[in-house]
Amino acid sequence: MFSRTCYQPVFSASDRSVSLSWFNLRVSVSRKRASKRSKLGTRSSNKESNDITILKDCYGLAQPGRLLAIMGASGAGKSSLLNALTYRGQANMSVTGQVLVNGFNIGKEIRAVSAYVCQDDLFIGTLTVKEHLFIQARLRLPRTLSDKDREARVEEVMEQLGLKKCAVNTIGVPGRVKGISGGERKRLSFASEVLTDPPLLFCDEFTSGLDSFMALQVAKMLKRLANTGKTVVCTVHQPSSQVFAYFDDLCLLADGRTIYFGPCAEAASFFASLNYPCPANFNPSDHYIKLLASIPGCEAACAEKLNWISQKFMKEKTYLKLKFQIDSISADHHETFSKTFRVKYNVGWWLQFRTLFWRSYLTSVRDPLLLRIRLYQNVIIPVIIGMLYWRATFQRPNVANINGILFLLANNMVFGFVFGVIEVFCVELPVFIRERQSNICRVDTYYLSKTLVEIPQYIVYPSVFTTIVYWMTGLCPTISAFIIALLLTILCANAAVSLGYVISTMFANVEYALAVSPLIIIPGLLFGGFYVNQQTIPIYFGWLKYLSIFRYSYEALSINQWQRVDVFPQGDNATYLFNGTDILHSIGMREENFLPDIFSLIGMVILFRLISFLLLLVRVYLYYS
Repeated sequence: MFSRTCYQPVFSASDRSVSLSWFNLRVSVSRKRASKRSKLGTRSSNKESNDITILKDCYGLAQPGRLLAIMGASGAGKSSLLNALTYRGQANMSVTGQVLVNGFNIGKEIRAVSAYVCQDDLFIGTLTVKEHLFIQARLRLPRTLSDKDREARVEEVMEQLGLKKCAVNTIGVPGRVKGISGGERKRLSFASEVLTDPPLLFCDEFTSGLDSFMALQVAKMLKRLANTGKTVVCTVHQPSSQVFAYFDDLCLLADGRTIYFGPCAEAASFFASLNYPCPANFNPSDHYIKLLASIPGCEAACAEKLNWISQKFMKEKTYLKLKFQIDSISADHHETFSKTFRVKYNVGWWLQFRTLFWRSYLTSVRDPLLLRIRLYQNVIIPVIIGMLYWRATFQRPNVANINGILFLLANNMVFGFVFGVIEVFCVELPVFIRERQSNICRVDTYYLSKTLVEIPQYIVYPSVFTTIVYWMTGLCPTISAFIIALLLTILCANAAVSLGYVISTMFANVEYALAVSPLIIIPGLLFGGFYVNQQTIPIYFGWLKYLSIFRYSYEALSINQWQRVDVFPQGDNATYLFNGTDILHSIGMREENFLPDIFSLIGMVILFRLISFLLLLVRVYLYYS
């Protein structure tokens, strides 16, 4: 259809006028295995007989100052085309053909000169609109700019996209935190992407989830952006007639083929010439979708009709003009690429970390539901435990009670903090993946900011819980024993948090993580030394006790409690029959295990955090591969 030698030049970031052209673009998906991908233009794989072809020799041209709408029925290939143009496909996509920016193949570097607004609006919902944009500005804008310059750019974008009125409003978390409207969320998505003033803008299904009025407002905004000289490409399913009126150019897809490409104003006359006129007072988009849709039971006839329309269009002046424009773009812009443009982070490691750390801090202190849960967990529950075991005296009948208190301390730390952090990465992972895809943050800065910002609360909460329980229940009344018990519960809590991070990074879905967590925690609970004596554990299960946070925590707390008891009264007759060492031996514990238990807990904190970081890296790698 089209043919052109593919050049490999470099792109000048100063060139603000971008034309995007594509031709002979074919996308297929293998049912059995993922295809390997290289750069666009050379991406290919060994085709198998059962490959599904999604796009078939598509072509098109998006020009500066014009709003291009890609339309088609469900399954026509709209999102696949957008993914092929932006290198945002899945691993099993095989793409061949040419995608050129100003006549040149710049491959994945197209992301450096473009912005992509996804169909789903993903945010950290506890931030305000202005906070979100300022954080994005710190991560996206060049490191040479000051915070004052970044703030000025944020104000400019908010004014341009009509977000000034809701600048101090919380974005919101559905079902938890009240926030801004759907239309404002969509405009905020655009604002995040246009902060860098990209010359090329992609938008996937911008009317999704919006009522007709909000969709119209977003369409007006897109038109304003195009009028500033940007090249705007969007997919849209079935817009209203008012929204349709804002489009300059139209690409109609059906069955993976380009059926029409040209000015919106000329589409009606083209279809009318084929005896498919749009009825008066009828939405043109509805007419085109109905005309190009595949009717169940009549697939063969519909495919024949689409092929006939496609062949007719290739004889039209509109098509010939389009072909000439695509062929002439390379010559017109041959001198515009002068400097190497590399895709890299706009800011350094330290600024990334500081910015993400601040965002994580705001997130952790602004969730009202989480704060209420932690208040109940760390104040009310220990008071109940303290009242139940009030002043357990050092009498033999209270040995089981005191051991129960110590195990409850470990038990609450593990269950409370594992389940307390499970959603930390699950909930934010889609946001992080999207930011990582836009090359605005690293995996290590994100992980460190999320984990380090929460360390103070994982010291304070265990301290509050332990202090209340310790003194209400009357455990060993020396200050040294209390301080050691406090440090042990803090260590236990942080080991549990680290295990929670592993589970959180293992699953992208909170429901799955919650369902699997008991399968991971309960075996450790059983081998913790309270329900089953360590000395009676069958040899084939013996190795499991070394993986139990409960075991190390409970044993260390017990040693701290009982090693200080030299003699223990049998009852009211004050006959001394045994001491704390005897109690430890009776439950299968040894005093010499105290330091190994502490080092084991420290090792778990480090090991689990390392594993969770590696799992996060793997999730990112799998997403990109």
